Amino acid sequence: MIASHAYHGHPLAGSTNIKSASKSIISCLVGIAIDQKLLEGPGQKIAPILKADLPENADPRIADITIGNLLSMQAGLSRMSGPNYGRWVSSRNWVRSALAEPFDGEPGGEMLYSTASTHLLSAILTRVGRNRRWLWRDNGWRRSKVFASVPGSAIRRASISAAIRWR
Repeated sequence: MIASHAYHGHPLAGSTNIKSASKSIISCLVGIAIDQKLLEGPGQKIAPILKADLPENADPRIADITIGNLLSMQAGLSRMSGPNYGRWVSSRNWVRSALAEPFDGEPGGEMLYSTASTHLLSAILTRVGRNRRWLWRDNGWRRSKVFASVPGSAIRRASISAAIRWR
């Protein structure tokens, strides 16, 4: 090791809230899931995958949201960051809550920064990857192991943490 540093008094081995960094990790995991044929691609609609958590009388635009819209934060859903974050994370079901909010834009429209987009992708990865060892991969020049875990049994608290080890 050349150097290591933890900020704001956090221990090096401790966990920390990395909402923004998780967006890059989730995007990588979505790419792996597409490569492993667990997801069709960025054009795949999310509603069939998340159908168990679609709210009653859902806005019909939910049917138009794609994996790519979530990756680029162009889902059109209400932003669940900043002033809306606390209300959203205190809800009983984060997926349903994010999908039940009024739309702030159109699917495929302008970028609307939202931690909920990343969480919806996490829930999608949880659903399509359940009971599969899809994150073990040999890339041909190094063997990489990406470990994903979903703490607890409630999908509303689903999050993916990843650690990458290179041999």
